[in-house]
Amino acid sequence: MRHRAEAYFKALQASLCSQFESLDGKAKFKKDAWSHTEGGGGITCILERGAIIEKAGVAFSSVRAALTETMASRLGVQPQPVLAWFGGGTDLTPSYLFEEDVRHYHGRLKNICDRHNPGWYPLFKKECDEYFFIKHRGETRGVGGIFFDYRREDPEQFFLFVQNIGNDFPASYLPIVEQRRHEPWGERERTWQCIRRGRYAEFNLVYDRGTLFGLETGGRTESILMSLPPEAAWVYDHRPDTGSREEALELVLRHPREWA
Repeated sequence: MRHRAEAYFKALQASLCSQFESLDGKAKFKKDAWSHTEGGGGITCILERGAIIEKAGVAFSSVRAALTETMASRLGVQPQPVLAWFGGGTDLTPSYLFEEDVRHYHGRLKNICDRHNPGWYPLFKKECDEYFFIKHRGETRGVGGIFFDYRREDPEQFFLFVQNIGNDFPASYLPIVEQRRHEPWGERERTWQCIRRGRYAEFNLVYDRGTLFGLETGGRTESILMSLPPEAAWVYDHRPDTGSREEALELVLRHPREWA
C-alpha cells in the first residue's frame, strides 16, 4: 500500500503543478527534492509571483521516523508496534463569500462521498468545521469542506476514496479561480485579504496537526511552512462594517452553514 500511495501522490503532484502553470500562464514551479535524516524524503514545488497566482505550493513527502510518546500524545494516537491509518482533508478558504462557489465546491465533495458511503459527507463536513476552528478567534478558518483522520477500516476503499478526491480537485477548484480572476479589487480588498491570511497563519502555526507532526519529527522546515502566505496582516481589534461583504464572510465563519 505504501508504494502504491507514493506512486499515486507523486503523479498527482506532477499533474496539479502542470495545471496550475497552465492556469497562471506566466510563472513556473520551482521543484525542490530533499531527503529526511531518518529515511525517505519528498519533493516540494512552489510557484510565486505569477500572473494571477501570488503563491501556490504542491508538496509530496514520504518520511520515516520513530513515533515517540510525546509525539503520539500531541497527535492523539496510541503508539503501537504496527500502526497505519488514512487521514486527509480539503477545504476552501476565501477572502470574500461567493455562495455559488462554496456550493459548487461542497457539491462535488458530497457527490464523491456519496459514491462510497452516503454518511461520509455529513460526518466529514462536521469534522472539517470542528478541525479548522480557530479557538482563540471563535471562528472557522474558511467555509469548510471535508476532513477525516485515523481511519483504519477497509484501507482499499479509503485509498480509492482519497484518489477520487485528489483527481477531482482541479474540477472542484480551478473553475472558481477562472470565475473570479477578473473580479475588481483595491486597497480595501487587499487589506481584508491580508487580515484573513493572518487568521490562516494563526491556525496553521498553533493548531494544525500536519505542522506539529512535521516539526516534531524533525521535518524539513521550508516544506512544512510552505503554505504560509507571502504577506499577512494583524490589525488591532479589527471589526468589519455592518452589512459589508467582509461581515458576510465573518458571519459564515462564526456560524458554519450547510452547503450541499
